[in-house]
Amino acid sequence: ESPFASAAVMVQDGSILDIPPSYFTNLKIDNAEEIKLVNQPFLWFHGINDDFLNIETHGEVIFKNYHGEKGIAVKVSGANHGGVPQTYGFVPYCKKIEDFITEDY
Repeated sequence: ESPFASAAVMVQDGSILDIPPSYFTNLKIDNAEEIKLVNQPFLWFHGINDDFLNIETHGEVIFKNYHGEKGIAVKVSGANHGGVPQTYGFVPYCKKIEDFITEDY
């Protein structure tokens, strides 16, 4: 849930100034590119009100770049970072995960 697109995007989203990401980190993490290689089913939860990992610059980019056969997006209205299970509801959250991992692909 709430995946980050890349280290560079995290720096850009977290900085008011236009500073190169290399000023803060030398990590070469680019999940937005790596997800293109994933063929396994993908279940993505993300809080629409996430103020730590913006849904538009992180989660939606990852989901858009996923090219596997079975991708499910669950965008949770009112949920902030780390609050998806509470906002979505623990029982439906766990049921969604259980249904996803027990489905025959």
